[in-house]
This record gives sequence, structure tokens and C-alpha cells, in this order.
Amino acid sequence: MTLPGVTGASAIETSFVDDYSTSVELLVQQRGSKLRNSVTVKNFTGKGAAFIEQVGVVDAQVKVSRHSDTPLIPTPYDRRWVYPVDREIADLVDDQDRLRQIINPDDPIAKAQAFAIGRSIDDEIIDQIMTANNTGVDGSTSTSFISGNQIASASVGMTINKLREAKYLLENANVDFDEEEVCCIITPKQKQQLLATTEITSSDYNTVKALAQGEVDTFLGFKFITSTRLSGGPGYVGSTAEVANTDLALVYTKSGVCLGIWGDVSARIDERPDKGYATQVYCKATFGATRLQEEKVISIATLNNV
Repeated sequence: MTLPGVTGASAIETSFVDDYSTSVELLVQQRGSKLRNSVTVKNFTGKGAAFIEQVGVVDAQVKVSRHSDTPLIPTPYDRRWVYPVDREIADLVDDQDRLRQIINPDDPIAKAQAFAIGRSIDDEIIDQIMTANNTGVDGSTSTSFISGNQIASASVGMTINKLREAKYLLENANVDFDEEEVCCIITPKQKQQLLATTEITSSDYNTVKALAQGEVDTFLGFKFITSTRLSGGPGYVGSTAEVANTDLALVYTKSGVCLGIWGDVSARIDERPDKGYATQVYCKATFGATRLQEEKVISIATLNNV
């Protein structure tokens, strides 16, 4: 309720802003972003880049004799840098009665803004998986996607054999499918191709058919997520040049990719004197992403015109 004698921007209740921000954040996490829950999420503070300390692999040595010198084996350390990007969206609401409705998470404005923020989170994750990441003490080292983890199209679409190859590469890098959550992000075209692939056994076909119908979301130890934001998909907006007639699926462990959050979804609701005192509904979020371990990320190229 507006307090007596309070007008203008002050008349927009704080509870409206808090409730609206909460509604949009809920939508972003549950429906707006498809990939947020598939990666490691870390919270950061400050205006600039942040780093994640990484500890490398060490091997124990055989003790050669009694009372032998203690072997000193330096533990390798590295840093993986994450850079924040600000994303924002706003709309104008003219009717004050309409303003009271937008705190509902089912409201079209809340959904539209949440889905916009959610798509931008997915775009950031996909883009930073595919591009060179910054590593080293000060972030000056450029670390590229491992070429050996890029499965070529071989002039065919998505096949079971390609998925099996991706699983082999991960297991060969000591990824434990019993302990790790592994996601496979595919385009709608790639899902369609899986159903048409010729090497599917009857049990494979039944599982993939259930996958395409949304009855299950796992196959070969992968949790499948369908996205149009991948390279080759109709919603791709990344910085990596697309290859003609090619879709690019991504397979990764949750521990292999990080989404850094500097500021989760927040909202403002203000009057705009320059817009006839209409009410502006504004949302923003600040986040960045990076690969954490190259060995835990695979790309699968497939032709989309077959």
C-alpha cells in the first residue's frame, strides 16, 4: 500500500521490487537458463576478473630403502580466470494496475525478462567453453580447447558412435561416470538424427525414442539437454565463427565448467519522467564463465543437412 502523501518514484513499494526480483531469479534458475544447473557455480565479489586456484596431479614415489630421504614432489598449481559481463533488460509499464501484477512469476514481463537473462547465461557458458580461456598467475596465458577432444563431423550427423567416442575420451581422461555428472548439450536437429541413425540397437532405439519424447533425459551416462543456442542452432550468438551446415554438440562434466556470479538477478522499478512518468521495470545480472579442465570438455561436430 502506498503511504499517504507519498508520490512519484517513492510510491513504488520496495516489496514490489523485492518480489519481482525474486520471481525473475526463480524463473532464471528453474526455466530461463537450461545450462546453469549443469555447471559449477561460484560467487565472486569485486568489479574485475576473479581466479580459481587449481591443483594439478602428483604421483607417489616408491620408497627405495629404510631411512631414505623424504622425496619432495612439488604440487603444480594454476589459475583459471573468469571475467564478469553485465547483462540488462528493461520495459515500460503505463498502467499502475498492471504494475501490481508483475510481481507474479507467471506474468509475461517477468517471464520475458527472466528468459532473456537465462538465455544470456547459456550463451556465456557455451561461448566460453568454445573459446580460448585465460590461465596463469595473472591471466596472461591463453589456453585453447584441446584439439584431440574435438570430434569431427566425418560428413555425417549425430550418431551413437560419436557419443561412444566422447564417452571414451572422458573415461580415458579418468572421468568417473559413477561420481561425475556429465551433460551432453545437443541441438534439436542432432536429437532428430539420433532417432534416424542406422547403428542403433533395439534397446538403444527405445532409449533414444524416449529421450526425444522427453520421457527420459539420460543415455550412455550422459544427461541430455536440448538447446538452440549451440553453434549451428538458430539461436547461436557466440563469438566463434560457425562452420557451414554444421551443428556443434558439447559434452562436459559439471566440474569441468564454471559459471561465476558477481551479481545474480536484481530488479528496479522506477518512474521515468522522460517517458511520460511511465514505470520502468529493469533487470540486470553480472556473470562470466570458463572451462575448468580441458580434458573434461568434448565437442562433437555433425552435419545438419543430412
